[in-house]
Amino acid sequence: DDLLGIARDMEGKTICVFADAAAWPIQSYITKFRAEFEEHIQSGRSLGRREAAECRR
Repeated sequence: DDLLGIARDMEGKTICVFADAAAWPIQSYITKFRAEFEEHIQSGRSLGRREAAECRR
């Protein structure tokens, strides 16, 4: 939620286009992969090699 809030605060609020360019991927990643982000935060670990390989298929 904090990352989304920061990204929303950046988007469209500056004359620098880099703010929008930085905010959009964050919003997209969290929207599409929120469960994975939350799982990583709660478990305190990344995907293992086997799990990551399964994701690539």
